[in-house]
Formats: sequence, structure tokens, C-alpha cells
Amino acid sequence: MTRIDIHPAAQGELEEAFDYYLTIDADLARSFDEHYQQHRRRIGENPLLYQLRHDDVRRAILTPRFGEYGIAYTVRETGVVILAIVHAKRRPYYWRDRLNSTKTRL
Repeated sequence: MTRIDIHPAAQGELEEAFDYYLTIDADLARSFDEHYQQHRRRIGENPLLYQLRHDDVRRAILTPRFGEYGIAYTVRETGVVILAIVHAKRRPYYWRDRLNSTKTRL
């Protein structure tokens, strides 16, 4: 299993999405978390599984139920860095500046 780090801003986005679903229904929030964890495991098992989307960034879409969300991540020598938990209908590449900060921090 490949090491996976998560950018602090991505952690905040994950918590925000979970909290949003929690306001709707606790089971829905748990399901979102399960989808996220399932895709995170897949990334850890095979970091090159998902297609390149932008430069060296890959995106795993949380399908089927939460297809509006994705995990934007990059593969480094030390492992995987999750850059963002992105929503498809919001600014698609707002997180690009995180790429440079992960090269030295994570």
C-alpha cells in the first residue's frame, strides 16, 4: 500500500462535504465517507489507476453515488498527495497552487 498524505486544505474540504451531507442525513454522510475511503484505498493500492487530468494530477470521481465529488491527487516519489476534494460544479482548478507547496511540505 502506497503512503497517502492529504493537504490540510483538502482535509478541510473533505470535512466540509461530510458535514454538508450530515445536515441532510447521517446515513448519507456515512455513505459519502465510505465512498471516499473506498477510492482512497484504490489510490493507495494502485496510484496510477486514474487518468491524468492536469499536468501530473489525477482525479478519482466518487462514483456512483457522489459523482459530483472527486479526489484530485498527485503521485510523488514518497507516495501520493491528495490535493483537493473537488466538486464538479465549482471552480475546477482552484487548488493548482497546492501542487508547488506539496513538493516541499508533504
